Amino acid sequence: MEGVGRIRLPTLQLALYDTFRGRVCQCPIVQGVKFLGDGYTHCEASGALRCGINNGGCWKRTQMGRTYSACRDDHSKGCKCPPGFKGDGLKNCEGKDARGDVSWGVIWIILMGLGAAALGAYTVYKYRIRTYMDSEIRAIMAQYMPLDNHPNTQPSSQLEL
Repeated sequence: MEGVGRIRLPTLQLALYDTFRGRVCQCPIVQGVKFLGDGYTHCEASGALRCGINNGGCWKRTQMGRTYSACRDDHSKGCKCPPGFKGDGLKNCEGKDARGDVSWGVIWIILMGLGAAALGAYTVYKYRIRTYMDSEIRAIMAQYMPLDNHPNTQPSSQLEL
């Protein structure tokens, strides 16, 4: 036997005991990890160090230099996909892709900042255009009629009539 249950053991060390009724098999302790089960057909790693042997039989993937594992070292049984992933934890966990951990909140903050900058630029543009147009209109009107803020610039010969 080279593997028992879900875990492929590097060296299977079953504890065989001779009794008056025959031999009894028990699951081994390998590299400080106790295996639980009937010893004949099924042995499963248990305890805090179980993820050190074949990742505890759980799903594992490395992407962009970061390793994600469904094995938990907190004395719990079974496998659970890491946060951001969904699946059974044994054979597959799907979710995060190579883009990393960009959340919608960050995207919304960036969009809101760009919107505020665009609104500010539009406001400054409209103010400058209005100021420029007002000065152009005043200059044109000053040529044809006196304005309140301009002194009377008409020749004195027209005033004597």
